[in-house]
Amino acid sequence: MNTEEYKQKAEELQKASLPLLGFLNKYYHPHAYAIVTEGRVEIISGEMSTGLQVCD
Repeated sequence: MNTEEYKQKAEELQKASLPLLGFLNKYYHPHAYAIVTEGRVEIISGEMSTGLQVCD
């Protein structure tokens, strides 16, 4: 994919995501996020998290 195609896709993705972002902002807190897959959208609302050491 060349640079122009990438920019065009990124712009299209941004436009498509704005309604979902509006929904999240209206009904959830700033730490909630959505996972979109074929046939499903899931809202994740992390109440608590902490970092863990990554083992190589």
